[in-house]
Amino acid sequence: MKSGDFKMAPKDWDTAAETYARLREPLTLPYGLDTLAALSLMPGERLLDLATGTGGVALAAARRGVEVVAVDWSSGMVSYVDSRVKSEGVDGVTARVMDGQHLDLPANHFHAACSVFGLMFFPNHRAGLAELLRVLKPGGRVGIAVWQPPSQMKHLAIWEQAARACYPEASDFPRPAAWLQMDSAEGLLRELNEAGFRDITVTSIAHDWQVPSVRWLMENADASQSLAEYLGPGSRERIRGYVCTQLQNDYGDRQFALTAHANIAIAFK
Repeated sequence: MKSGDFKMAPKDWDTAAETYARLREPLTLPYGLDTLAALSLMPGERLLDLATGTGGVALAAARRGVEVVAVDWSSGMVSYVDSRVKSEGVDGVTARVMDGQHLDLPANHFHAACSVFGLMFFPNHRAGLAELLRVLKPGGRVGIAVWQPPSQMKHLAIWEQAARACYPEASDFPRPAAWLQMDSAEGLLRELNEAGFRDITVTSIAHDWQVPSVRWLMENADASQSLAEYLGPGSRERIRGYVCTQLQNDYGDRQFALTAHANIAIAFK
């Protein structure tokens, strides 16, 4: 399987909301807050949060007085955002199920838009960029956060390094084509420029993900299953054993940090 041969569908996310909110949002939200800060949002402005996921970015913006439309192609994610908005008593968020490649939203409407680790998973990210440009008001700005390659994301790198150590003959593991196109500052700049955005800046951002212990990681953030799908029977146990041994040697039973790098682009219509 080639690196670009990676497919996901809405149903793949529908049952993942609670787990994502508990395990992944603490990892991803700091970059979302960086994106919001770079957009310099003002109370009363309208923001589109594209591929909102569990809504952490949308709720953070709404708490600042921003009017947010949060869209995701997963009905499970949108239902989770709806329940979260109600339980946390946040005003100003409208969550809707919508394909970001074909937005059912008016043109020239939003002051700003963002997609934090969402656009990079689109089957057609260029259609998503075109839609973002369409719905922004003239002079509106967009913020796009994209992970750098897995080698720059320690929480993924430890698993891929283990897989390659155990299976030196293994080829590259699959990643979405959109991510491959945008995982560098140059690639992200090129894609936004070709989509028609202007005054583009790309900044590299790194945050540490605090992991309680090696045991916690193995029980809650095990990435070996997806790799094992490409390596065959018995590979998961082998990869898990390798990672556990390496991390125990490095950190013992104490808390440790895994650093991940992303690029955040800010651009204007």
